[in-house]
Amino acid sequence: MSAKENKELKAMIRQAKPDDYPEMDELFRLSATRLCCNAYTEEQLEGWAGCPRPERFMENQSKGYQQYFLTLENQIIAFGILDIANSKLMALFVHPDFSGRKVGENMTQFLLQQAKDKNLNVLALDSSLNAVKFYKRHGFSETGRSVFTTQNGTSLAPVQMTKNLR
Repeated sequence: MSAKENKELKAMIRQAKPDDYPEMDELFRLSATRLCCNAYTEEQLEGWAGCPRPERFMENQSKGYQQYFLTLENQIIAFGILDIANSKLMALFVHPDFSGRKVGENMTQFLLQQAKDKNLNVLALDSSLNAVKFYKRHGFSETGRSVFTTQNGTSLAPVQMTKNLR
């Protein structure tokens, strides 16, 4: 999203607070089920994102993760989570209605700047299968595969990626 579009759309990024967690959880579940449906089975998506669990963001806060979201006219349309202590981008999700409109790009640039401001040399992430091309466009390189087990015991195979920030 260009600065002009940001100004016209009145979009802004700010740090998340507990009152924001239910809306962030709703966005996560909507984004995962709609944008990842070509990469994962219905069963995998249900296990990963089927149940509301806004407390996940409280858990993230207790671990010291930095949680940010982008709003447009008082609606959360994207969020990202950084684990600065472990140099990791933990999450980046965009509302499906705003996919392809540079919202993810805007959020990614913001998160990369936050990581640089914290003097990180490298940022790692585990990408969903559908987002690998997006991260490659933003300078991340594939370094391997892993297995992620959801709270319901569903296994997903994310792609491990890193980006040099220096």
